[in-house]
Amino acid sequence: MKSNSSGNGQIYWKETALPYAAQRSRTFDVIHDDIEHEYTINFTPNAPINAVRIDPSRAGGSIKISAMKLTESNGKAVQIWTF
Repeated sequence: MKSNSSGNGQIYWKETALPYAAQRSRTFDVIHDDIEHEYTINFTPNAPINAVRIDPSRAGGSIKISAMKLTESNGKAVQIWTF
């Protein structure tokens, strides 16, 4: 992710029949230097995930996400997105 914004990021996930909620989210520190960086955010859902939402910062600015990968705890890819 490449950003010239400010503030931390947050990832949310929806589990089957449950909405996005703070208890199903993780915050992460973001480097806002307009250079691409890779981030790893670990979380353990209690049920199957049916959606993911990324809030990449807390302020305005330019942000580019070029790829995202969702993996199991053993590192096996579940879903890969490229943008």
